[in-house]
Amino acid sequence: MADRGGTHARRPVSQPSRCVFIVEAWMTVNSYDPIARVYDVLWGPVSVTRYLPAIADWLSHAIAPGARVLDVACGAGQVVAAMIERGYRAAGIDAAPAMIDIARRRAPTAELSVAQFGLLPFADSEFAATLCLFDSLNHVAPDQLATVISDLARVIAPGGLLVFDVNTEDGFRQRWRGDSVEVRDDLVCITRARYNTEYQIGDYLITAFEPTNSGQWSRADAHLREYVHPDAAIRAALAAAHMIDVDTLASDVDLGFTRDVGRVFYRARKDAGP
Repeated sequence: MADRGGTHARRPVSQPSRCVFIVEAWMTVNSYDPIARVYDVLWGPVSVTRYLPAIADWLSHAIAPGARVLDVACGAGQVVAAMIERGYRAAGIDAAPAMIDIARRRAPTAELSVAQFGLLPFADSEFAATLCLFDSLNHVAPDQLATVISDLARVIAPGGLLVFDVNTEDGFRQRWRGDSVEVRDDLVCITRARYNTEYQIGDYLITAFEPTNSGQWSRADAHLREYVHPDAAIRAALAAAHMIDVDTLASDVDLGFTRDVGRVFYRARKDAGP
């Protein structure tokens, strides 16, 4: 889920003024379809402007120019498009059809499809690198983490690279709390973040309003849920999937994003065997 930062004003939630709403999308946990455009406008670009320079540098030292790269949970396709611009042959999957629709418009030459975690529609060893960014793995329930990481590793060629990031418990405690509003001329987005320390579950409730051609406003709601994955569980899953040379980088300390506390990037290489 995207960081709620940005260059636009964030204000405390207040009583909204009276207006007319003509569409309401019912909430389904972890469905990005109702808020695909909101994600594309507010949060998707962060993957490129904030994290991509470091990721592109890691790839340039690990895989050959023009290699195939897969972005799992690719969202609106910002990273896929950036990979193509850098000369890679990029593919992407996302569980939200509305996200893939936007991604196809952004990156028409990419191989893009609707698919779920753990059910990647690719053969073994198809890609030189697989990416899974913006705390997408936190959406995976703890009892499914090993299965999902195994599938991410399955499609990587021996010697290839896996890169992903997760929100840690410290990140949930510090960043997943409180309410905020972002107001633009063509979009109003209300977010409510909660973290349950007992169950180690974060819930992110989003309500967005957009003007329609008729002058009214449409409403969409989304409920995003994330889980804490301890470092030991992640490393055990990577080891079981034959991923080696695991290292981590803290977004705030190692990458310099001081407000991005509690986000950790993992890099691992697929064991090429003897």
